[in-house]
Amino acid sequence: MRHTAVQVLGFLLLAVVVACGGGTSEADIDTNVVGENGIAIRELPPAVGGLGGAFDQYVNVFGVHIVATNGVPRDRLLHAANVMAQYLDNDRNSLPDHPMVVEQMVTHDAVIIMPATQSDALLLYLKLPLHMLRAGVGQELYGEETVPPGQAGTFGRFDASLEEILHLIQNAGYAQAYPETFDSTHESELLRLSDQARGGTFDAPPATYPAEAWFHYDDETCDRACNADEYFYWALTTLLGGQADRCDEIAREWEPCTAEQLRKVDPEIVALLTDPQWKLPTKLPDGSYQGVLPEPQNLGDTPGLLARDGVSPLNLIIGGAVAVAIGTVLAVLWYRRRGSDGAE
Repeated sequence: MRHTAVQVLGFLLLAVVVACGGGTSEADIDTNVVGENGIAIRELPPAVGGLGGAFDQYVNVFGVHIVATNGVPRDRLLHAANVMAQYLDNDRNSLPDHPMVVEQMVTHDAVIIMPATQSDALLLYLKLPLHMLRAGVGQELYGEETVPPGQAGTFGRFDASLEEILHLIQNAGYAQAYPETFDSTHESELLRLSDQARGGTFDAPPATYPAEAWFHYDDETCDRACNADEYFYWALTTLLGGQADRCDEIAREWEPCTAEQLRKVDPEIVALLTDPQWKLPTKLPDGSYQGVLPEPQNLGDTPGLLARDGVSPLNLIIGGAVAVAIGTVLAVLWYRRRGSDGAE
């Protein structure tokens, strides 16, 4: 599982080749509306034109972007979009339940990034502009782990879109709108409750968690903030009934697998998540959005981060290789010329 937004990839090479533009005019967008809920798969619009060299499919959900490669099956992309729509419009009235949270996501260029498989991700990130990699505005969701009803994926029938999309909503939405409550990178209420569930304040997972802990994630790449993000996911989806049939499977990481157990073990997080002022979901998404999405207003030209072309790691690698090749040829010619002058 991933626990952060898109990771920064650093490359120090000598030459830089500027990436080619990938924008598509709004008039050229090929729209295919599915069903009656307004969810449409499009070609990449100008709003995300800087990603044109890496992605081929696009969906917009209340202004929030989802981009996918051609290798992602359409039904899995549409399922992810439906899950996003259900999280944001849980009462199905065709309006975001918490407009300020969605506004923050749009303002921060929130985007779900969908490679087909985990093995595809590295090459994909080599193609992304460096400014996006540094900004960390995206959240990974692999097509192979996105599971529409009746199908199976990397984790069997478990649908990872329930986790990864919720991470994006928390980090780009709730954490921005209410940092003192939901921002895991600062001393927020969520961070305090996560520490409590882990039995202490740990920047890295301890060798052994305290016996009183009920949340004991042991991924060494997941720091304190990352654990708080995971805690938010576990707590909310448990409260909504999403973990009740996975108790044995998840026990090593998360103990209270039912809503009843969570209420007994961690009443404070239940109180936080059910506080009506936050307007958090009360029903777990199933990939069948019953509202109707409005026509997106942010498809056109925009100064946003995702619209800008830029240098990618692949550009740097190619540019560096070309520079080395040219330098080698010039050096060989220079030595040959020098040898010829000496022979005379």
